[in-house]
Amino acid sequence: MKPSDRALPPWEENPYRLVSWWHMEVFTAAEFYKIARALERMGQEGPVRIPFSRIGQIDIFGACSKLGLTLSLAQMNRISREFEEYNKKKDTLSEQEKKRHSDLTVELTRGLQERIQDEMNERLFLYVPSDDAELYKTAESYLEKPVIDKWPNLIEDSSESVKCFALSRYTACIFHLMRVMEFGVQKLGDKLTVKLTEELYWQTILDRADKAIRALDQKAEETKKLASVSANLYNVKLAWRNEVMHPKATYTKEEAKRVLDSVQSFMAELASVA
Repeated sequence: MKPSDRALPPWEENPYRLVSWWHMEVFTAAEFYKIARALERMGQEGPVRIPFSRIGQIDIFGACSKLGLTLSLAQMNRISREFEEYNKKKDTLSEQEKKRHSDLTVELTRGLQERIQDEMNERLFLYVPSDDAELYKTAESYLEKPVIDKWPNLIEDSSESVKCFALSRYTACIFHLMRVMEFGVQKLGDKLTVKLTEELYWQTILDRADKAIRALDQKAEETKKLASVSANLYNVKLAWRNEVMHPKATYTKEEAKRVLDSVQSFMAELASVA
């Protein structure tokens, strides 16, 4: 069987994506059982007394092929060749040569067991609790639709921030949110005719934006909206706990959640006026 002919395991078909326990179980349970039973029989009865074509090609070979255990397949091919050579010569072999073949196949089989175990140990899976898994799956809807409709370029960082949160990578979540906020602060500055927003520090933009808001007609509806945006931005600053918008070294789940919520509110308000 060529690698391209086999059905891909769910973890290879969807790398770095969530795969349900059910799909893992449906795909792998039978193969794991075949491997375990075949190796158990080989250990109990001895590899010489069980035709490799029956125990290997039908059970272990197919199961390892389906699971993509390529090094184990190579070892099984090596054992298969040894059995083929033995079957061709067995009627002419001395007892000493037969014993040597038996010892070799035992050693090769032990190596096969170790390779299967090593390769299966290399397949690592991360469990995500159901609440966080739901958050992960809906990450692209974290920012409200008007925000994404206006600035679709924010989808990647906003969704990655939520995925990092769902995977308990809270500091990484914050760094993706920083990129969202950098864009948002610049758009706020542009709205209030702050010049060179892409070259200024955030705090400088904020100071100039606040000054521009104070100079507007305080009774105008748009001014009130801009003031609300500024208030939400202040909440982000509080969540960040840093007056110049530089993040801490690490963040807890609670801190990251406050920043997530604050950024979401800020960007929603900004999209309504910018």
